[in-house]
Amino acid sequence: MTAVALALSAALAACAVLFVARGFLRRPGEREDDVLEPVDQARLAALDARDRALAALQELEFDHRTGKVSDDDYARLLGPLRQEAARALLAVDAHAAADGGPGEAAREDVPEPVASPDGTGLADEAGGEDAPVAEPDDAVAGPAPREP
Repeated sequence: MTAVALALSAALAACAVLFVARGFLRRPGEREDDVLEPVDQARLAALDARDRALAALQELEFDHRTGKVSDDDYARLLGPLRQEAARALLAVDAHAAADGGPGEAAREDVPEPVASPDGTGLADEAGGEDAPVAEPDDAVAGPAPREP
């Protein structure tokens, strides 16, 4: 009886090892469902470009706030990064609109990005220049002292 249990345990272990290892034993390209269509590849490339552009903007903003990037370098680098992000977002919207998803039709009220007059960034609707960054008010340090 012990020999039968031992043989069944060995057979079960071998089956488990083969089941787990079958993914590693396949040849690359053997499955046809792993290949993306060109439309899906273009959509993924647009999403990847969007993610890279937004991450670069976020990193530049962080570096500027921590003092690693000077104001002059920040102003010089911000415009091209914003333009790259705008192009990437428009490409993602174009793919979404082509697929029938929310894209251009859902964003009718959003204006197209416009380059600033000096060519360093995207123009703000009101003043034609990049919007200023709000600084905290130095006069407000906390609650006002109470009178005795």
